[in-house]
Amino acid sequence: MTRDEPLPYDCELALDVVDSPVVILDVALRIRRLNRSALLLCGTPAKDLVGHPLSALGSAEPWPKASALVARLTPGGRLEGQIEDLAADRSWSVLVGHVGEGEIARIIVQARDITLHIKLQDAQRHIERLGAHGALIQVAHQVRNPLFAISGAVDAFEARFGASEAHARYFEILRHNVARVTGLMQELLEYAKPGSPELREGSLAEVLAIAERSCAVLAEQAGVTFSARLPPELPRVRCDRAQLAQCFENLLENAVQHSPAGAAVVIEAEPVTLEGAPWVECRVLDSGPGLRSVERVFEPFFTRRRGGTGLGLAIAERIVERHGGRIAAENRPEGGARFRVLLRAC
Repeated sequence: MTRDEPLPYDCELALDVVDSPVVILDVALRIRRLNRSALLLCGTPAKDLVGHPLSALGSAEPWPKASALVARLTPGGRLEGQIEDLAADRSWSVLVGHVGEGEIARIIVQARDITLHIKLQDAQRHIERLGAHGALIQVAHQVRNPLFAISGAVDAFEARFGASEAHARYFEILRHNVARVTGLMQELLEYAKPGSPELREGSLAEVLAIAERSCAVLAEQAGVTFSARLPPELPRVRCDRAQLAQCFENLLENAVQHSPAGAAVVIEAEPVTLEGAPWVECRVLDSGPGLRSVERVFEPFFTRRRGGTGLGLAIAERIVERHGGRIAAENRPEGGARFRVLLRAC
């Protein structure tokens, strides 16, 4: 069989029986065959696709992910990856493999929609987190009173003996650790704060500016700068201004804390269309080491930063969810992390 001869009828039929998109490429990375599921997904007749590169299938996932995997594929090799299409609220598992030799060699691309599987996993993790953090909130309430008593005792002791140089360094240690525990309790209570936000129409650009100003001192101390890439006019969103500013402040703090000195944390925003409705997508990009565990990044108390509580990103996720939005984290191909927030536009 030459490379341009059609597949036998039973092979064509077998491809169409597969309910996930399948595309067959030749060694020149041109499309040779597509099954029915692939054609339905891209919405283009086969006659307009055969002989063209994989990019002809469109810019929506899973095709960009498939192209990236194909570019890394070696003869006889096999690669697999996952991608979350935040704009379409879909998740994909993409498998590419090189089969055959010489002129009959082919590259098989298969994409599986794993959206339901991912959502079930997320729901299970959410239920587990609710049970765990409910107990922690009770602990936070119980700890507050003795913590206040300790703080008051330190104040009284310092008022009486603070003039002694022998005691000064102990007061510094006590106050530092009382402040750390107090901050943890406040974050716990913030994470568990019940109720819905008070949504009013507002400017997202102003919210981002508030968050940037709140993190200015931290950024200066770390030797990190902010770079905002915003269009002249962004659609307005319905938001609780204070809560949403807190969300982006947490994202910016995280980006600053993981960026090396001299780096820039980038803030981007643009209008997008999702399922026929207007949304605004905001992105916070850093130049740090990236995320070691993307799937756990919003999990309370999950942190690899020394001195961190692991609640800042969990609080950001909770705020976005209360706004009816979506948030996701991913590693950038060029290095660093990217956090994406989708909010409904007015």
